[in-house]
Amino acid sequence: MKTISTKEFLEVLPNLTPEDVIVDVREVEEFESEHIPNSLNMPLSTIGKHVPMLQKFKNIYLICETGGRSSYTNEVLKTTGIETIDVCEGLASLREAGLGLATVVRPN
Repeated sequence: MKTISTKEFLEVLPNLTPEDVIVDVREVEEFESEHIPNSLNMPLSTIGKHVPMLQKFKNIYLICETGGRSSYTNEVLKTTGIETIDVCEGLASLREAGLGLATVVRPN
């Protein structure tokens, strides 16, 4: 399993290309409250249906709140032949490091 620390991820983040994707495996409600800008929400509970889309990317960075779900998703996707990179310390660590996060705004 490939992993990347918060510090390493913050160094990689500004250099991501269209071949790279950040996949947030938290549930929809968690993602909507805050997430990394330009990340995709693919909850662990639905990850299987996203395999064809994920196969198109060169580097897939998985993230959740503290690293547990992303680590598990890494193992699940490995069985499909997809290699991923687990941001092992999660969104909580990125938040502490001062990364600006986005929210989903719903019209009233």
